[in-house]
Amino acid sequence: MKERYKKFFKEERYSDDEYESLFKAQSQGGKVWIKVFQSDVDKKYNSFTIHGSNSGSGVDDSNLLKQTIFSELIGSLLNDYGTIKKIDIDKIGIAKDWQYFLSKIKNYDYLEKSLKGSEQRRFYFSMMNQLSSNLRRSQKINNISLFIDQFLQNIDKIIEKQNW
Repeated sequence: MKERYKKFFKEERYSDDEYESLFKAQSQGGKVWIKVFQSDVDKKYNSFTIHGSNSGSGVDDSNLLKQTIFSELIGSLLNDYGTIKKIDIDKIGIAKDWQYFLSKIKNYDYLEKSLKGSEQRRFYFSMMNQLSSNLRRSQKINNISLFIDQFLQNIDKIIEKQNW
């Protein structure tokens, strides 16, 4: 891992007294990472701070936290720096759903590995972007694995129509 990426992932910008780390994940090499914190003020208003290698945001509803993190993790699939597979801290309970998703998405590797600019490759990236935004925009989803299964069933129908 290059030193410049190490410092961002390992550097704690806040003291442990002020912030509680709820989730921490990184790609191999540490170029892509996500951290979720909750400060005393956040706890008072039931909100969370999400800080990542590509963005930073906040969530004002604990019911939507898992979906938001999952959406960020899916976004890591679409960059050139690596997929987040290593989860260091998981007090939210998203690791099982993430591993399930990674196992399911392997069925669509042939779309991602298609020629650059091909219809199949564009479809793959559109599919991932759509799933990510559906997770962000949806109200509380009780079972992310079921949500993923339903989404992928619809994708399978489209792929079948296209004869890919």
